[in-house]
Amino acid sequence: MSNHYFLAALLPNEMKKSLWQVTQQMQQELNFKSWVYKEDYHITLAFLGEASQEQLEQVNTDILHDIKRIPSFTLKIDHFGTFGNSNKPRILWAGIEQSHELMELQKMIYHHCLRAGFQLDRRPFNPHITLARKWRDEKAFQQDVLSTYRTDTQQSFIIEQAVLYQTHLDQLPKYEVKKQFVLG
Repeated sequence: MSNHYFLAALLPNEMKKSLWQVTQQMQQELNFKSWVYKEDYHITLAFLGEASQEQLEQVNTDILHDIKRIPSFTLKIDHFGTFGNSNKPRILWAGIEQSHELMELQKMIYHHCLRAGFQLDRRPFNPHITLARKWRDEKAFQQDVLSTYRTDTQQSFIIEQAVLYQTHLDQLPKYEVKKQFVLG
């Protein structure tokens, strides 16, 4: 099995617990095929896919050098949404309130990944936290139900680190931290 990597903003444990609580409520009503394990919640900044050791070393060195110029910052989850067909979504996610600091962090990481030779997604950055995958009910998904979920996930939380994750599809948690980058 090949190794896939990605860079992400690391969520604080308190936020992971809050999201886990709301997804436990959602699972009672929403019929998605799989729900993301709480330790795997993150905000993807760049998906790398397969990577050589040289590429990983280069991107790690470049990010370590530049990440010091970005201070830790506050984020807030402000809504829930889906990707894919609105009647049969492929992803359920928690959306992040717009943040200049998060955009700057993503731009810096994206730039260094391109310099290291990675082929990255060219779509605009849409920060979110994936909660579940693949709607599997015969009935159409009702988007308006998402506005009914109110928890302490609307609280603010601080991003202090970015991380390089390696994916392991056959275990929980699926994502293993390979490198940590402390902001500021």
